[in-house]
Amino acid sequence: MAQTVTFIHAADLHLGAAFKGLVSLSGATGNHFINAVSQAYKKVIDSCIEKNVDFLVLAGDSFNEGKAPYRIEREFLDGLLRLENSGIQVYMCTGNHDPLSKWGTRLDSLPANVHMFPAGKPGYFLFGKGDEPLVALAGRSFLDRNERGDLTEGLNRTAAFDTLGTTPFALGVLHTGIYDQNYAPCSLETLRQADFDYWALGHIHDQGVVLDGGSLALYPGSPQGLDINESLATHGCFHVTLEEGRAPRFEQITTASITWAQPTIDVSEVVSLDELVDTIGSFGEDLTALHNTPVCARVTLAGRSKLHERLLEEGSFLDVIEVINNRYHSDQRWFYVDDIANRTRASIDIGTLEGEGLFPATLLRGARELDENRSSLESIIANAFEKQNLRLSEVELDYQEAIEAAQSLCIDLLVGGEA
Repeated sequence: MAQTVTFIHAADLHLGAAFKGLVSLSGATGNHFINAVSQAYKKVIDSCIEKNVDFLVLAGDSFNEGKAPYRIEREFLDGLLRLENSGIQVYMCTGNHDPLSKWGTRLDSLPANVHMFPAGKPGYFLFGKGDEPLVALAGRSFLDRNERGDLTEGLNRTAAFDTLGTTPFALGVLHTGIYDQNYAPCSLETLRQADFDYWALGHIHDQGVVLDGGSLALYPGSPQGLDINESLATHGCFHVTLEEGRAPRFEQITTASITWAQPTIDVSEVVSLDELVDTIGSFGEDLTALHNTPVCARVTLAGRSKLHERLLEEGSFLDVIEVINNRYHSDQRWFYVDDIANRTRASIDIGTLEGEGLFPATLLRGARELDENRSSLESIIANAFEKQNLRLSEVELDYQEAIEAAQSLCIDLLVGGEA
């Protein structure tokens, strides 16, 4: 009968991280932000127990800083103790945010089911059931946050088997930026040559497959996005199955308590602030339904809008944001607007301009002619690029978008009343 093991691969918990500028919010909304990272970690632990996995792998940056408040350390240890009570082992390494040199006495508090890979040399652990050895695990931790050397040396199937004996499966655990020279760089070829069934990687906060075929190397992403720049990325962990005679299989588990978003909303047809609130709020409700989590958004408004001048008034956005955040909120699901950027333009009737037959009409006619004569357009743009010491061949350019953007800018400068 073919041997099988299952585990959850998580990384970049960043326990103790705070959402700067947002934790000052009061009430249920503020508490949701404050506890989002901890709640995502709890979901990782819950998933291990619900799926009855054999072990959990944590691939670095479990803490956001080397030292963490007592409450955060207690939450971390309580989660590990829940796994111990369920008979689930934990294998982990440290990363650049929580290097091993900063753990101190925290290491002494780890439950007996937790196995920390050493720094400065490869470490090996054997997982088995009863007397049956099943998985050889090899890994290495960051000693300090400025770890710029390749940590893959000695991490390979042969070295693991030489140390632990032969097993059906071999697994590598590493926190690495791969080609990023600032974070323990390595190469995909090095990972491939290690001949592990699976590489459990950490450091990149979005999920991704970096190696497939023979060996499988994955980043699970952070369980919770930490700021607006991690918008709409998939945040969670992987449930992995290793079975003899088959390629590794994995499924995504989403754990985020808050989804970040940076939507651009066309408000060309919006004519009042009430309608603007409804438009943004409806967009937000769709996002919360799609992700099944609260959404924090930084909204950009675009399009030629009759509201353009009203939106330029000082304080107008603060009022809009306050109304949205009061209206589109419930205890379980809410849409929160962090900020609004105004990229609208004055509403201009292009047909009227063309009918007047003045210089704007001549400009619009020229734009149409350029659109129909692509070679002339390419020559104009290439000459403009050369003046900036750029080559057009090195840039992916949407010519239709370029024409429309240039036309819109010129019309604004001519008749829009502002630059």
